[in-house]
Amino acid sequence: MNAVKALEELIEGLRGGGYRGLAVVLGPPHKVYRVVAEVNASNPILVYWPGRGIDAAREHLRGWDTVYVGHIHERLGEEHDLVVIDAFEGLQANTLAAAAEMVVGGGVLVLVADDWSRFSAPGSEGRFHARLRRLVEEMSVNRLIIDLEKGVVLQSRVERGPERWWGGVEARGLPGWLSRLLCCEEQARVVEEAEKLVSEYEAGVLLVTGDRGRGKSAAVGLAIAYLVARRRIGDVVVTSLSPHNAQTLFQWLARGLKAARIRFKAWGPGREYHGVKGAWFRIRFLEAWRAEPAPLVVVEEAAAVGPARVRRLAGRTRNLIAVTTVHGYEGSGRYWLRVLINQLPSPRIVELKTPVRFAPGDPLEQLLYHLLILDPPDPEELPACKRLRV
Repeated sequence: MNAVKALEELIEGLRGGGYRGLAVVLGPPHKVYRVVAEVNASNPILVYWPGRGIDAAREHLRGWDTVYVGHIHERLGEEHDLVVIDAFEGLQANTLAAAAEMVVGGGVLVLVADDWSRFSAPGSEGRFHARLRRLVEEMSVNRLIIDLEKGVVLQSRVERGPERWWGGVEARGLPGWLSRLLCCEEQARVVEEAEKLVSEYEAGVLLVTGDRGRGKSAAVGLAIAYLVARRRIGDVVVTSLSPHNAQTLFQWLARGLKAARIRFKAWGPGREYHGVKGAWFRIRFLEAWRAEPAPLVVVEEAAAVGPARVRRLAGRTRNLIAVTTVHGYEGSGRYWLRVLINQLPSPRIVELKTPVRFAPGDPLEQLLYHLLILDPPDPEELPACKRLRV
């Protein structure tokens, strides 16, 4: 089968569904990008390293959005139907994980390089690409491998998945503008717990956790917008290791304020939010090392910030919302979640389980979990640990 036709069939077959797909295209840069340029895809983006690949891409991919791998974390939270990773100069695991998170349900991630050996970090022993190749070849659905010297090497059946996989929010006293933005009951519970947190007389902590793609930051951003609309808060500090980690929260905060018809001004360099303010409120970002007390402090990727620092912030501020990922390439995991729970003063905990960006059972998420070991067993449940507890 023609390479362009095979790639178009994968893209068209998944469009509108909840599952994502993966394509690997191998060959010289100019030939690879001629193939990619011929497919009909909306909202595409290229993730690149400087080198042979980007030179060829600029010639063929006219009008495409591009992002250098060193800046990809500035773009987290964006949604694209087609994401192409240029690996002609090598591939780092973090780049793969971050770029894959930009692919929405019904979209396709495309890896391009000369050959499989390029899918490892430069200077490494090359074991990563061997593991990647084995797991990709084992995928039973939504996988396409093209070698431009040999043609279509492997092509699996296309499974679109459900078109809608979240149930929305039932009438529960929330305003209509907010219910329309919330995807599931779990997100609504984040809003309700945040309101309880700031309404009670005593200081408190709310911990929002879950896997990547579950809408944690979006839910907290909408919760802040709701509290602003109800005039329950005025001064909020958002903190993390980097302002990049807080962009999704600010984007959904801005959506919520617009939906509630609240006027505000935003500031920050380029596309980046560093804060928003209005007539009676100010929400600003401060790096974790210089975060200061406020009536409400929100910590993004709290496990990466560190339990000790989060505990100090909780002790200095009235109310704190900590957001952290259970399984993520940031390296948080269950252990740091357990440490956070033990060190924070009796936190309320809301865990989000419903995927928002793609449907449950998404083949690409399953591949990444196995490839990057994002879902290891809980050490406490291993037989050796159980014996030690006896």
